[in-house]
Amino acid sequence: MKWTAKLIHPKPMELIIQEEVFQDIVQQQDVLQYHIYVYERDGQVYDYMQDDLETAMSFALRKFHVPLDAWQQVE
Repeated sequence: MKWTAKLIHPKPMELIIQEEVFQDIVQQQDVLQYHIYVYERDGQVYDYMQDDLETAMSFALRKFHVPLDAWQQVE
């Protein structure tokens, strides 16, 4: 699944939260993670990994001031 949010203020940026499955080689099982991608107009890109969607959205709220209601599920 995938969620997006676009901000204009304080500076233009687009954020994407992408659900991704990784292989835990120690426990030999799949692990679901939420990858946050941040794209700024000047070309800077940041990425962060969180354990669940709620934590990912809360992180984006604290770090980039993205309101929780700004997120839209796109996939």
